[in-house]
Amino acid sequence: MAARQLTPKQQRFVDEYLIDLNATAAYKRAGYQARTDNVAASSASELLRNPKVAAAIAAGKAARAQRTAVTADAVVQELARLAFSRMRTFVRWGPDGVTLNASDTLSEDADACVAEVSQTTTQSGGTVRFKLHKKEQALRMLGQHTGLFKERESLEVLLGCLPAELAAAVRQELARLLSGGGGAPGGGQQPVAPVPG
Repeated sequence: MAARQLTPKQQRFVDEYLIDLNATAAYKRAGYQARTDNVAASSASELLRNPKVAAAIAAGKAARAQRTAVTADAVVQELARLAFSRMRTFVRWGPDGVTLNASDTLSEDADACVAEVSQTTTQSGGTVRFKLHKKEQALRMLGQHTGLFKERESLEVLLGCLPAELAAAVRQELARLLSGGGGAPGGGQQPVAPVPG
């Protein structure tokens, strides 16, 4: 199995990554050293691309899914419950104030959306605190799952920081290299444009 071929630190990284799927945090918790968070993120990303590490993570996720019987469909359905919840399902409001609906009238789907209900009483009355899980976060995660929001590749973010002419030259050179046109940059004719000082 791939996990046997991992170094102890790589195995620790896999174990830590499976906790919260945060590669940078897992990299640090596994004992790897990095001068900055950016270096840790880059190194963690490189570890995730290691075939042995990727296989161990996939095996760990599969084992967890089998143990918990949690499927991608179940996760998406739960996110949809949170994302599309409506406050009117839980409370009524108007000129006479705010009233919570009785919990035994809520559907199972609605009940899953409630993050907090608390009540304080004082001599002069009291307050009720009612909070739903964060819709924005659930909507963002659903959007990412469905491909609605496309995250820009790290390279594109970096190229966006360069002057347009230099970014175009780097893209052209990368395209040439990826298409199998090895050898010196520019086909051995000219070097890639120098970085402006």
